Amino acid sequence: MIASYCDVFDHYKTGVINDDSLCPSNVDHGVTAVGYTSKYYIIKNSWGPNWGENGFGKVAITGDGDGVMMIQNWCMTPFTL
Repeated sequence: MIASYCDVFDHYKTGVINDDSLCPSNVDHGVTAVGYTSKYYIIKNSWGPNWGENGFGKVAITGDGDGVMMIQNWCMTPFTL
């Protein structure tokens, strides 16, 4: 889950999202983290291939705390029954 109600996310095309200063702190959109590097998370958005890099994006890893667009605050992991 991330705080996506901001231009930097809505109009993302390429690169690493690392400035969310104009984003609200309320979490409002689910994305799937599909990988990471030492510098960013790789996310898959549900808005289709016209968003970002063919439906994928990169969000900066900021160390401890909530992270860019709250991505480090609302992490969920799958579980099996």
